[in-house]
Amino acid sequence: MAAPEFVVITGAVEGDVDEAVVRCLIEHIQARTRAVYGRNGKGHLHRRLSGYNQAARFSPWIVLVDLDHDSECAPPFRDSWLPDPSQYMCFRVAVRAVKAWLMADRERLARFLSVDLARIPQNVESVSHPKLTMVEIAQHSRHLAGARKSRLSVRKVSSGVCVACAVLKKSQRETQVWKRGKIQVKNQNRSFVDSYLFLFGTSQDVS
Repeated sequence: MAAPEFVVITGAVEGDVDEAVVRCLIEHIQARTRAVYGRNGKGHLHRRLSGYNQAARFSPWIVLVDLDHDSECAPPFRDSWLPDPSQYMCFRVAVRAVKAWLMADRERLARFLSVDLARIPQNVESVSHPKLTMVEIAQHSRHLAGARKSRLSVRKVSSGVCVACAVLKKSQRETQVWKRGKIQVKNQNRSFVDSYLFLFGTSQDVS
């Protein structure tokens, strides 16, 4: 019996959160990810876009980029970045950022972060700065109820994404470990709300 054939898709993104989302989308359509390039900021992605578009003449690609405040809406931004997409190029613009897409799943995000549903905006596309909004939401997590407020800080992860970092130090060498599936946050250089945690791929609670 012949093995089933899968569509294999290559991606390119701005950062780690975007990569997690792209991989999830590819899996959702029952395709496979060949590789995800970029992950070094918006400028880097823009400079490499022409090359990615050339590669998309021969095989499927998806490129995901944040609109941010570079344009009022997605169509003119898309046309300025990639006016002539190749046959197998799927170029998508998140309004205003991928983090807004994650906030759009309000019920799941509220359950995962253990916050009141009312804290999550209903019209996420109108949120001016989704990264900072996500930080503010996470700071109200009931998981942090026992934490000292002075220990809660906002840090930049290596991807450049601002997230809420729960620095719950028991000593200078130890921090509380937050687990969800295979993801662990063990030190101050990792995010409390890690990029992959936003995929809600497991029903387990953070403990």
